[in-house]
Amino acid sequence: MVVRNVDEMWMRLGPFGRYQWRIVVMLLVSQIFWAFHVLSSTFLARAPPYHCSFLSNYTFNESIPWVEDKNGNLGPSKCEMYVYNSSGERLQAPCESGWTYPDFNKHHSIISEWNLVCQDAFRSGLTTSIMMAGIMVGSWKVSEASDNFGRKLVYLSSTLLMFVVGILMAVLTNYWVFICLRFLMGVAMAGFGVTGYVMRTEQLPPNERIYGLFVFGGMAWNLGIAILALLAFLIQDWRYLQLALTLPALFTVSYYWLVPESVHWLVTHGRYEEAEAIFKKAAQVNGVTLEDEYLQALQHEVSKVETQRKKMTVFDIFKHPRLRVFTLVTGYCW
Repeated sequence: MVVRNVDEMWMRLGPFGRYQWRIVVMLLVSQIFWAFHVLSSTFLARAPPYHCSFLSNYTFNESIPWVEDKNGNLGPSKCEMYVYNSSGERLQAPCESGWTYPDFNKHHSIISEWNLVCQDAFRSGLTTSIMMAGIMVGSWKVSEASDNFGRKLVYLSSTLLMFVVGILMAVLTNYWVFICLRFLMGVAMAGFGVTGYVMRTEQLPPNERIYGLFVFGGMAWNLGIAILALLAFLIQDWRYLQLALTLPALFTVSYYWLVPESVHWLVTHGRYEEAEAIFKKAAQVNGVTLEDEYLQALQHEVSKVETQRKKMTVFDIFKHPRLRVFTLVTGYCW
């Protein structure tokens, strides 16, 4: 029998055997962390009730005007207050002494931390936009890095970066430093998210990838959303919530020993001995007999491909009509 590529070898080892199942499940953790940090701003930047701070010698109604919101409901103004001139005349003016958050001790978010309200309300949304910019940059550059230096190295490095950045976000106290860290978090998320996706793809033959990527991937994403909502309900302080979302990533250090390098990457980079060791391990775990002729046939076929291999970049996607269409459609949908 001729085994022409890695996908056919995975089929010979069992389409979705115990070995592949174990690796895919561990890599699905990246989907949970992805949900944590993409959607965390919903709770980290939760808008609490607030109003202008006012002098204690005036009552609330003497200091805060009542206005109609966009739905026609009457309520206290959030961004204006009454001030009194020397003749005692009452005027409306922007908040002069900052803001008061009545539920500060119960619900503490980055909005109440840095007063991201009124004229500075856009800074709250900026935290998400900056992260998305980091994901965009990371998806481009980290993918190239994983092609050059290996999927596993980039995956573990990105997870470590996410862990360090997540801890720093929880302890540092400057808004603009927080913004820079959110960008780095986006880069890290692209690293472990995209690379983890590719590693799951390369652990399975084509006809089984719909389960490893979309069915189980969607389940992991939804599990991450559910856990995030539960943690946000239980932890009302944004700093402690950020720590709770970050600390579980520490256990992925064990992936250095538990998760192998992508066989696709090893084979295309001529590291056939390492790929052969992974195939033998998979055969042992799956209870499959792997004859040497299969390995020899794969090595022969791969060696022919290696002589024709050339260095590729992200721009090569647009040189092939089918890939170009898929890329443009997917980009538009996102």
